[in-house]
Amino acid sequence: MKLAIPKKLKAAPARSKEEVEQMMKEEELVQAFTKEKIISYAAFIFLPPYGIYRIVKKDSPFRRSEKYMWTMMFIAYMAYLIQAIVF
Repeated sequence: MKLAIPKKLKAAPARSKEEVEQMMKEEELVQAFTKEKIISYAAFIFLPPYGIYRIVKKDSPFRRSEKYMWTMMFIAYMAYLIQAIVF
């Protein structure tokens, strides 16, 4: 007599390396608004030097591409601020 295994209990299919990497990328996208990142965004708006420090520090949750993007935004923001003060 053979027992039928319910569909819920069957083993999950093996996933390829590409599928696992894609799932990890999707998980990272979901975590765009973690508590630490939201604090960093607010600090960047109200206290730009401290905000850029929070973004580029070593144990920051931001990826390298995000760090570059925020650094360029900081430079543009500071250039605009200096231009507004001088002229």
